[in-house]
Amino acid sequence: MQNHFFFFLTFFLCFRECGAKVELLTAKQLKRKFPWLNTDGIALGSYGYENEGWFDPWALLTGLKMKAKDLGVHFIEGEVHNLAHYVNDYKLFEDTVDDEQEDEYTRMQHNRICEAHVHLPNGDVFPFESGFFVIAAGAESGHIANLGGFGAGTSYKTVPLPVEPRKRFVYNVHCPNGPGLDCPLVVDPTGTYFRREGWGNHYLCGRSPTSEEEEPDITNNDVDYDFFDEKVWPVIANRAKCFENIKVGF
Repeated sequence: MQNHFFFFLTFFLCFRECGAKVELLTAKQLKRKFPWLNTDGIALGSYGYENEGWFDPWALLTGLKMKAKDLGVHFIEGEVHNLAHYVNDYKLFEDTVDDEQEDEYTRMQHNRICEAHVHLPNGDVFPFESGFFVIAAGAESGHIANLGGFGAGTSYKTVPLPVEPRKRFVYNVHCPNGPGLDCPLVVDPTGTYFRREGWGNHYLCGRSPTSEEEEPDITNNDVDYDFFDEKVWPVIANRAKCFENIKVGF
C-alpha cells in the first residue's frame, strides 16, 4: 500500500511540474463533488479541474493523413515484405571514441536501408528507393524493424524494436440513469476505467490485462464479452451503482 501511494504521489507531482491543473481530493471531497461515486477503499484521488479531456486518436490520425495529402504526400496501400541495405565497413565517430571503443567502432557494419519492396493489393511489387526511411507502422513497427535487421544485426542493431501488437477491449455501454455530464474520466485503482461518450447516456469502459497470462490472442479479432462480465463490469458497478444494470452497445 505504501509503494502504491508513493507512485501515485510521484506521478501527481510530475503532472503539477508539467503544468497540469490537478489537485488531490480526499474521499470526502470526492464524494461531495461526485455524490454518485462510491469512495470505499479510496484515500486520495487526483482530479483535473482545468483543460481536462481526451481526444479521438483515429480522428487525429485521419486529420494528419488528410493534411499530408494536401501538402503533396502520396500514399500507397500495400505491405512491406523486404528491405534492401547498403553495407559499408567504416569507422564511426572517430574523434569521440576512446581506445577501448575504437576497435568496436572500426569493426561495426553500418547497414543503411536503401530500398523497400511493397506488395500491392493487386499482387504487384512496388520497389522504391530513399535516402532514409521512417518506421511508422503502429503495432507492426517491431516486425518492420526486424526486416531491417534490428534484433539480429551487429552493434546497435542487436537490440530489437520493442513494439508488438497487443489486443485491448473497450466497451460502449448504455446507462440511462448514469452520471451524465457530471462524469469525468474515472480510473479505479485496479486500472479499470470509464468515461462519458457523447450526449446520449453512453459510456466507454475497459481495462488492460494485469499479467501476460491475461493477454488476449491477437489472431482473434472477436470481442471478449466474458472479460467485460468478469473483469470490467464488477468494478465499475461497485464504483458507481448506476452501472449495475448496464448493457453493452453493438
